[in-house]
Amino acid sequence: MTKVDLHVHTKYSDGNLSLEEVLNLAVNENLDEIAITDHDTIINLKNYKELEQRYSIRIIPGIEIPTNQRKLHILGYGITDYDIVESVLYDLKIYNENRNRETIDILRTEGIDISFDEVKKIAVSDVVTYRDIVKYMYQMGYVDDPREVYRRYIGKGTKAYVPSKELSIEEVLQLIERGNGISVLAHPFTISNDIDLNILISQMKEYGLSGIEIYPPKLNQKQIAEYEFMAKKYELFKTIGTDFHDCHYDKLGIEVDDNYLDHFHNKVLKR
Repeated sequence: MTKVDLHVHTKYSDGNLSLEEVLNLAVNENLDEIAITDHDTIINLKNYKELEQRYSIRIIPGIEIPTNQRKLHILGYGITDYDIVESVLYDLKIYNENRNRETIDILRTEGIDISFDEVKKIAVSDVVTYRDIVKYMYQMGYVDDPREVYRRYIGKGTKAYVPSKELSIEEVLQLIERGNGISVLAHPFTISNDIDLNILISQMKEYGLSGIEIYPPKLNQKQIAEYEFMAKKYELFKTIGTDFHDCHYDKLGIEVDDNYLDHFHNKVLKR
């Protein structure tokens, strides 16, 4: 058996641990391999080879990018041209920053003590994202759980919801390919039941999809069987990850058979 986690977030997006803290935890949990897949950025992984040596663990540079299809996210692994990917996503963040400013203005009218300048002080980068708003409100004690910010304040259906601009499925897949990466459908169980998964994956395969994420701890046997069938039907490799965000809620690492990720390694590591 080998212990891996191919879907992990750090403070660079919406995790609660730094990259170094995540790697220390991975070592303590006896992981053999980890993929850092922060939302909308990969720039913090330029020195991953050095980190591999320091922590004696295989690190896969990755990213998670949302699409304009609600709750449909795509993971990118093994990207080597960071600048292409970062440039496109940075321009998108700049565009959406004005929408996040609107959200902050609405929150103020609702009695929340928040300002754009204060949120910018705790922002991960020099651009304010909606995740920075979540982080600020959590730190200020408006919620006990960051997820509550979405449910009560800024998520769809709330007064402060201002939709962001997102890339299409095809655009995300093309961007990962341009960055010399391999694309994987993230947590398919979050996709709306109104969508025919068979048709969706067939279309995504035409656009360049290479894999599908299968995460048994959050799935029932029927779902696992469905995703296994999809992987075989469309010749997709399988990945497994916890979608780790918060060390207080999430457990890092999953044990799999030694050969479980052979196809993934052939695609990502042997290029």
